Amino acid sequence: MHFDTERMEPTYRLTKGRPGRSYGLAIARNLGFPPKVLDRAESYRDSGEAKLEDVLERVEEQEEEVDRLVLELEEERRRTDRLRVDVESREQTLLESERIAEGRARAEARQLLLDARAEVESVIAELRAAVKGGSDLEQASRTARQKVERSASRHKDLANRVTSKRTDHDQDGLKHEERELEELGTEEGARVRIRATGTNGRVVGRRGDRLLVEVGGLRFELPDGEIESIDFIEEPAAKERARTWRKSKASHGRLEVDLRGLRVDEMDLELQRAVDEAILDDLSRLRIIHGMGTGALRKRVSELLSVDPRVQKFRTGGPGDGGVGVTIATFREG
Repeated sequence: MHFDTERMEPTYRLTKGRPGRSYGLAIARNLGFPPKVLDRAESYRDSGEAKLEDVLERVEEQEEEVDRLVLELEEERRRTDRLRVDVESREQTLLESERIAEGRARAEARQLLLDARAEVESVIAELRAAVKGGSDLEQASRTARQKVERSASRHKDLANRVTSKRTDHDQDGLKHEERELEELGTEEGARVRIRATGTNGRVVGRRGDRLLVEVGGLRFELPDGEIESIDFIEEPAAKERARTWRKSKASHGRLEVDLRGLRVDEMDLELQRAVDEAILDDLSRLRIIHGMGTGALRKRVSELLSVDPRVQKFRTGGPGDGGVGVTIATFREG
């Protein structure tokens, strides 16, 4: 049992397996015993006992120092833990802020892209109306082309920002599409997408080093680098749903797209491609298969269709369409 000679009280700290010190003389000195008496008492102690007392005293001092260091280290550990929690919290906040900012940027980019497509479709409608009204075709085509080029120029910065944010995987996919363009996209009748506006069209010929692309009856001369091929279907990957869409004989000409198995952030492009193709083929409806699941895909499909100006209306599939696991979109005429 240890004893505090300064406060003259036991510490109630028990050390097992080691002899304890004798505190008699120390207590007597604190109580004011005459020094001569204490010195004489010290002289009666043999040298071995005195050395043992000295050793035990040094051991106790070292133990106290170790205990002090342990307490300091423990406090440092707690401080480090608090800092770690604070850093992790800030990191999570930053990640959440980045996620929100990315979502806003993606929504803004999509809206701008829809606006660009709406402008192109408006120009095409004006051109058709001018031709039907007996206006000069060459002048109407020139005016329409100028409007489209101005629209493409306004949205060029958006296309550059979207392209610069692509991941390495997206870049690999882009190179794959460019290879497909070299192999398929330059053939007459091949389906392509104009990168600047996201509008789909068909290759109708080539003039020098530029392709002639027809979009809704309007022809454009474009360099190879400004278009991408969509006239191919990806091969199904192992353990992954094939992201293909097709015309179904049983659907009486209606195009359908299967989005099951995709994440919400992955399905945007798939649905957009299907809508583009349906519009390009002058189809009136699109059957969208998203399954029931948690309802996240169905909700996202509704959000995308509700802001697309080409969609007149959409509804949940009926018993003959596939029920709540399917959404039917109807497009505007013209």
